[in-house]
Amino acid sequence: MSERDDFSEATKKIIASRAGYLCSFLGCGQLTLGPSNESSTSISKNGMACHISAASPGRGSRRYNFEMSIEERTHANNGIWMCYDHGKLIDDDESRFTTDILLKWKEIAEQTAKIMQERKCTYEDAISIYNFSNLITDKISFNNLGHETEIIGNTLKDCCTEISWGKKSENITRDYLIELARNAFIHGSATEIELEILEDKIILIDNGNEFNPKKLLESKKIRGGFIAAETFQNNDCNLVTTYKRDYNKNIYSISKIRKAEDVESLTPCNLRITYDDFRKGTLDFSIFEHCNEIFVILPNFLTPSDIGLIINLRDELLKLEKQINIVYYDISEHLVKWIIDENPYWRIIKI
Repeated sequence: MSERDDFSEATKKIIASRAGYLCSFLGCGQLTLGPSNESSTSISKNGMACHISAASPGRGSRRYNFEMSIEERTHANNGIWMCYDHGKLIDDDESRFTTDILLKWKEIAEQTAKIMQERKCTYEDAISIYNFSNLITDKISFNNLGHETEIIGNTLKDCCTEISWGKKSENITRDYLIELARNAFIHGSATEIELEILEDKIILIDNGNEFNPKKLLESKKIRGGFIAAETFQNNDCNLVTTYKRDYNKNIYSISKIRKAEDVESLTPCNLRITYDDFRKGTLDFSIFEHCNEIFVILPNFLTPSDIGLIINLRDELLKLEKQINIVYYDISEHLVKWIIDENPYWRIIKI
């Protein structure tokens, strides 16, 4: 008698059908069912129902959960549909393909199939339509160079950075993180790097020598670090990064700003300004003495007659000699253009 808690044929069909018989490996979407040339009634299948939490314990088992009952382990909720190649891949590497990641992939695959059915669109179009805003949480570490590109690149992709933030944002973030990791090992004498993916931000931590990433922009030679840092600084994807040195470690955080609350979550060096603050002149900038840069969130619906208020704000900000990031939601384009023209060193972020 088998000690494996295998899926029944009926359960396998449910898992496959809910994914539209498409591979659920993120970005694959291969159709796993079609006609065979053997006969006019033969069917060719190259898909498999994989256990998210393994069917049995022991050597070679992946993601086995001792707390699950047999009913839970054999239920369709514990299964994900894969093509043969990716089915083998996720069963060979449980450190990369965690339970949380596979559960989210299952959700994405089923919603993608639903969108394809309802809108009669392609897999690629359905993925782009699917509104998956949060990243999948994960945490990894590595101790040397050699595979940093694969480790960082695969982690960002597996955690849905492309779907949540967009392909361009993923590429800019990936390149920047890889250059920071290389710099930490090669120049900073780091012995470990941690990469943590949270729902709304990505954090890289190294235990090397103190290094503010702005130094990458001061390089007199155009190298990989300079290009990656400059591309990140000038990105138009609302990507922002913060840096701090804490417990003898460099901590770099990256977020994609979609709303004012994202700024407030990312850094304490933020100032949300109201009309009353503007008019009464009650703004207190002394709290930003230890900040490397400041995020100023403007009120909505500023008009040209408010230019004087903005000039007063600029004069106060100039005294701080800090990098200034202006965040706004609903301000007329001509007024935004004036702000950019008058303050070329400010970064303007539209949310």
